[in-house]
Amino acid sequence: MTSQCRKRDFLAEATDGREHWDDPGADALETGWEIFTKGTRVEVKTRDDIWRAGTVVETWDDNERAIVVECDERWHDNLDNYDGRGATIMVYMNTYRGIRSRIRLLND
Repeated sequence: MTSQCRKRDFLAEATDGREHWDDPGADALETGWEIFTKGTRVEVKTRDDIWRAGTVVETWDDNERAIVVECDERWHDNLDNYDGRGATIMVYMNTYRGIRSRIRLLND
């Protein structure tokens, strides 16, 4: 008996099927973050694949490494990271698919 391993398309999950992991340009470095400006309401994928709502507080323009989101609810114990509400999506040396599969615009 042979079992097939089905691959999850994390980019399709994050974009409701509008974009896919193997789309042309998805492997472009350090792109896809530009729409997430300071103050933008987003959902960020955190530990255990949980999407958490929050607000962008830092962008690539601020720290040249990542997008930082302050989540609405405390979800970890590092109080130095926005009192346990911070989440970071690396932009530096990450691809479009890697960035966009972990953060999405929130439709309030």
